[in-house]
Amino acid sequence: RVFTDKESQDEVFEDTSLLIQSAFDGYNVCIFAYGQTGRGKTFTLVGNDENPGVAKRTFRRVFEIIEENKKKYETTVNCTMLELYNEKILDLNTTEAEYSDKLEIKREAHGMVTVPG
Repeated sequence: RVFTDKESQDEVFEDTSLLIQSAFDGYNVCIFAYGQTGRGKTFTLVGNDENPGVAKRTFRRVFEIIEENKKKYETTVNCTMLELYNEKILDLNTTEAEYSDKLEIKREAHGMVTVPG
């Protein structure tokens, strides 16, 4: 689905929150934000304290589900956050926000797309 600047953070999260259950069902999940500079991609994903974005809301919901099911399941959470800008990949989980020529997008033999490293 394509969202415009007319949709609220609530509407975007409501639509994308179905992916949380897919992740718990064992599927790999990706939310892809694309658009021109200054069009709101970072705000949509991160938001602010008064109006959290998709990522903050998703993290909150993931850990709520883990807490709700802690007696039934042991859960491990892995998260990768990458930024692709001008054909360079930035790992947003590193402490030093640097673009790296070492990170490359790869397609594995079974078709899964990964960024090793």
